[in-house]
Amino acid sequence: MEFSKPLITIITPTYNRAHIIERAIDSVLKQTFEDYEYLIIDDGSKDNTLELVRNYTDRDPRIKFHSHEYNQGQNAALNTGLFKAKGKYIAFLDSDDEWLPNYLEKQLNEFLLDPEVGCSYCWAGYLDNGVLKTSRKYSIKGYLYKEALEQGYICNPTSLMVRKESLDVLGGFNLEFITCQDDDVCLRLAKINKFALIKEALVIIHNDAGNQTITNRHVYANDWLKLFNKYEKEILEYCGPKTLSKHYTKASLLFLKIYNKETSREIINKALRYQKNPKALSVWASTFLPTPILKTVLNLKKIVQ
Repeated sequence: MEFSKPLITIITPTYNRAHIIERAIDSVLKQTFEDYEYLIIDDGSKDNTLELVRNYTDRDPRIKFHSHEYNQGQNAALNTGLFKAKGKYIAFLDSDDEWLPNYLEKQLNEFLLDPEVGCSYCWAGYLDNGVLKTSRKYSIKGYLYKEALEQGYICNPTSLMVRKESLDVLGGFNLEFITCQDDDVCLRLAKINKFALIKEALVIIHNDAGNQTITNRHVYANDWLKLFNKYEKEILEYCGPKTLSKHYTKASLLFLKIYNKETSREIINKALRYQKNPKALSVWASTFLPTPILKTVLNLKKIVQ
């Protein structure tokens, strides 16, 4: 059977994930809705991803494998997928996650019910001793740009389906970000699209990467700061100084947790200019602690939490 013009394009970027990507692929093949193409974009893997995926592409023409000659980053892989996509709707699936069998069917139904909907997302879950539990129960839907700026986050892209034309307008994923590209693209989508919400966990998120390294936490801290520097004026306009202070306080705390006290202090001073609150003042005071004491304080807070 030839799938020349599928209704949905599924994109999975991957890099050295041969040991776990089968879980994602198998969840796609179990979908009750079958009019899709599945693009697996390999970002220059050094493992046996190609050989593993070939076992699937040889059996199912809907699955297509594309590979970068060298590692360019997840955003570049996502954009390659968008460039090659033929579907009217785009769905994203991380190579270490999985969908429930009715994921595509239920997401597509939201677009068919309301032609104004540009994006649809659902709750996500995780497995606890074999039982699927919902991680965060979101409630916002409709035109939610203000709420998105307030939260700084809408959803994990693995739980998001988007009209391709909406992503084309954005120009795809921003290569400027390394870890906050999901937040950035969701904020840009929320500015111009109506969101539907399925209050059901249709996605299982796996944390196979384990704990973040100091390097990864440094990258995330820089990205978070970059994100809210980018949206600073709009957050102030739509949400006010209290929200902006909250976001900069979080960014400052991220730098404090990697013991970059100087940068943390610069950011928290910015937060305090927008609003003085107990949490921001606590972070500010912590930036003056000697590093050994700071480590003890942060570890104690982890224990309390």
